[in-house]
Amino acid sequence: MAGEAATQAEISGPTEPLGRLAGTGPVPWLAIGTLIFTLGVYSLNSGFVFPVNALAMSALGYSAAFVGALGSAGAIGYILGSVLAPVMATAFGMRQTMTAAVGLTALIIFGFAFVPAMPGWYPMRLLHGMATTTFYVCGESALIALAPNALRGRIIGFYTAINSIFFASGPGVVATLGFRGLLPYLLVGVIIALLALPLIIIGRVAPELPTVPLRRLASSVASIPMLLIIICAWGWIDGATLNLISVYAIRRGVSAEHASWLLSLMAIGNVFLQFPIGWIADHVARRFVLAGLSGLGVIGSLLLPFLDLSGSLIIGHLIVFGAVGFGTFTVSLIALGEVLTGAELVAANAAFGLLWGVGDFVGALTTGWLMDAVGTLAFPLALALGFGIQCLVSLNLPLRTQSAGSGSGNATKELAS
Repeated sequence: MAGEAATQAEISGPTEPLGRLAGTGPVPWLAIGTLIFTLGVYSLNSGFVFPVNALAMSALGYSAAFVGALGSAGAIGYILGSVLAPVMATAFGMRQTMTAAVGLTALIIFGFAFVPAMPGWYPMRLLHGMATTTFYVCGESALIALAPNALRGRIIGFYTAINSIFFASGPGVVATLGFRGLLPYLLVGVIIALLALPLIIIGRVAPELPTVPLRRLASSVASIPMLLIIICAWGWIDGATLNLISVYAIRRGVSAEHASWLLSLMAIGNVFLQFPIGWIADHVARRFVLAGLSGLGVIGSLLLPFLDLSGSLIIGHLIVFGAVGFGTFTVSLIALGEVLTGAELVAANAAFGLLWGVGDFVGALTTGWLMDAVGTLAFPLALALGFGIQCLVSLNLPLRTQSAGSGSGNATKELAS
């Protein structure tokens, strides 16, 4: 009966300000589980949109530079969404903001089936980026705040694993149903639209987002510069990979269907390895975990040109390579939850999205242009550069980082322990 009462309180009781629940009282597993499920299923849309856009444009004869330019439109949306998300959540509420993002995302996915590729897809990808970032800034801020300090690494690791299961399903839809016709777009769009249902629960159990003035965004950027450089470099890597790995694979002689499965392999690695990475981050200094992961990313990038993309070795390579790359984002989220709380946490998570968008914009655009100019070798070299920057910055992370509100009496938090 006590467990039922606690569950009922979580469902119908008043919400708490962001950052107040972590580490106080019983773990709100219903809220955490609902957020993980909803955020995870939503990632199906990105796993579908990236390869379906790239393959459709390649089939129409567009160059890698054009595919990268389309990816840069999404990156601009990420930047705008990062600034708008806390403002909209404060004005309209977290559930309403996330529901609007879900509805817009579903409409855009339907639209890709009917609107001509260019220039019609450019504004659609910009709006898609805005909706995606708005959804994740709200949901991830709540999840980070709800996760108790002692379990945050494992909870975030589990979240990224679930996220990756559904992300990997996106390329699987493309490989199974193709990128022509209405069916694949209809299937993914309907699934995303149905996420409005669990959002009803999230509106009752998740903490409220505090008001975040734009000046707080700037102060949060100043409080965690090293983490933000790491996220910007991850955006470079992510933008180049998601938008151009299919183009890279096709130019190396594999079919469009096989190219879609390569992106799925990278996501599958996250399913099995993000929880262990989170566990390690709970027990080992985070700067060393970040440096080790990014160092492995450099090696994995440089090995790509020597591997047969149709062979068996590439399977294991991409499974580990994908987990290593996304692991740098996982550990950065864990570190963020240790350093900041409340309005600062929302602002800093928005800053994460903003800097990731900047990196994504430059990474997709530059890598696509270089692939057209110098050939396929530009793709792995661009990834190695991003991981190399992450590795160097990780080794220089401070042992202690001031929170953005330290001047107001907030305690200095450990970043590397």
